[in-house]
Amino acid sequence: MIGRTRAELAAGAIDWRAITPPEWAAVDQEIAAALATRGVAPPREKEYLRPDGTRVRLLLAGATLDAAGTTGVTVAVDVTERAQAERRAAGLQQLTAALNAARTADAVADAILEAGGAALGADAVAVVRVAADDPTQLEVVRARGWPEGVLDPWQRFPLVAPDGGPLPPAQDSVMSAALRTGRPVWVSSPEDARAAYPALAELVAATGFGGLLAIPFVLGGESSRDLASGEPSEVPI
Repeated sequence: MIGRTRAELAAGAIDWRAITPPEWAAVDQEIAAALATRGVAPPREKEYLRPDGTRVRLLLAGATLDAAGTTGVTVAVDVTERAQAERRAAGLQQLTAALNAARTADAVADAILEAGGAALGADAVAVVRVAADDPTQLEVVRARGWPEGVLDPWQRFPLVAPDGGPLPPAQDSVMSAALRTGRPVWVSSPEDARAAYPALAELVAATGFGGLLAIPFVLGGESSRDLASGEPSEVPI
């Protein structure tokens, strides 16, 4: 669970304080105090750092087995997925509140940029809209988290063909597809992104993102908004 080996544990090579994020140190102190005074530590949650820098959330409970408190037993349950789901649910609530409070197109874009990426756990977010002077085109109005220059070729790109017909696969994108269908489009890996949307091949290669998600928004029934985001790891967006 914590990314260490049994051999490291047997050799005493795991420093539990060193792999505990600072904000969780107080929980360690509370557990130690409970074991010292009562011999039992009730269930508590805390996080540990894995060697790759990711975190694991554990539910811990323990008890000492002798009067001296030199031996004991600890039960650990991995609750990382539940904790991630709770964080995302809270983020989506914040996004909903921000969108409900927005009264203009600019405020909606700002809400998506600020709260949308956090809600989805995305490393980068872009907000695009249908171009005012050409309904067959989309344009980027807000962006955050993208490597410098990556979005330059995407400041303006096609929603549909010039005659209003479908785009050829070589020109299509998740953003355009989401706006046309009115449904989220999620591409879960770089390989799938390149296969389904060849036009995105350079963007995917330049960012290293694990995938792409595009979510269409409608403001006042008149203009569409799209959230495109990317992240490189376990929940590819």
